[in-house]
Amino acid sequence: MRISLSEITLLVCALGFLFLVGSLFPLIRSLTRASKELEETIRSARETLRKLDGTVERVNAELDGVDRIIVHTYSAIGTTLQTLKSLQNRLLSPSLSVLSMIPALKIGWNFIAKRKKKKSESS
Repeated sequence: MRISLSEITLLVCALGFLFLVGSLFPLIRSLTRASKELEETIRSARETLRKLDGTVERVNAELDGVDRIIVHTYSAIGTTLQTLKSLQNRLLSPSLSVLSMIPALKIGWNFIAKRKKKKSESS
C-alpha cells in the first residue's frame, strides 16, 4: 500500500489545522475570560459613575446653600459698614477733640498720683 502525494498533502494540512486549532483554543479561552473581566470592570465603572453623579448633585446642592450664605453675609457686611460709618460721623468725629485730650489727662493723673505718693511717704 502506497501513500500518494495528495494523501500526504492532505495529512500535512490536517495536522497543521489540528495544531492551529490546538494552539488557538487556549487563546480563545483566555480572550473569553478577559472579556468577562472587562464586562465586570465596565459594570463597576458604571456603578461608580452613578455614585459620582449622585455625589456631584449633592455637592452642587450644598454649593447653592453656600452661595446663599455668601450673599447674606455680604449684605450683612454692607449693613455693618454703613452702621460703623454713621457711628464715626455722628459720635467719633465730633468728640475727636475730647478724645485727643485723654493721653494728656492720663499723664496729669499719673503725675498727681506720684505727688500724693511722695507726700504720703514723707509724712
